[in-house]
Amino acid sequence: MYSLRVMIPAQLRGDKVHEKRVNYARLNFPIENKDSVISGINKNAKKQIEVINYLANKNEPILTTKITKDTGATLASIKSLAKKD
Repeated sequence: MYSLRVMIPAQLRGDKVHEKRVNYARLNFPIENKDSVISGINKNAKKQIEVINYLANKNEPILTTKITKDTGATLASIKSLAKKD
């Protein structure tokens, strides 16, 4: 029974299908202020500084999964930057 359930799409089984959500990140300050923002971050938070530099170079919203893949930062680093707003 279980293997048959996996083969039948959720819509046909009557289960709900949820929308896929993706998270994007972007800078919420002008790029010219990047240095002053970085100076306000703890020097031990190297990944957070790397994320800011990465986003400043891209200058557009980027998928958080791409940021973590390209910079090696964790999602927690990105979330803590968002809280420092």
